[in-house]
Amino acid sequence: MNDCKFSGWITHEPEYGQTNAGKTYVNFSMGILEKRYSDKQKTTFLKFVAYGVTADNLKKRIGKGSFLVINDSSAQNNDYTNKQTGEKRYETRYNVLDFEDPSAFKGGSSENIQAEKEFSEAYASDDLPFRN
Repeated sequence: MNDCKFSGWITHEPEYGQTNAGKTYVNFSMGILEKRYSDKQKTTFLKFVAYGVTADNLKKRIGKGSFLVINDSSAQNNDYTNKQTGEKRYETRYNVLDFEDPSAFKGGSSENIQAEKEFSEAYASDDLPFRN
């Protein structure tokens, strides 16, 4: 069984794009606090990817610093050759299949957060007739 669940914070602005086949994707990393029974906690940094509808939904809802709960993901091992050095590289990335809407942890709905974001972007625009 390859079923992984995580919760943590997005560490960098997500990278959005489209595959050669036209499928949307998002790459991001999360910092995850390991459960400890002492005063010291360790953070593990993991890489994630999502495709299609999941990527589109994440694009609307996450950014650097967002808290995210991933309910369903699967580990994928990738290997590639570094084009500059010719060195063989390996990485593990988690394919996100399902997640909790981050707005649920802020006490608001995703629609309210999106509306607030759109208002802030519009207000910052120089196109408004009442701005000097």
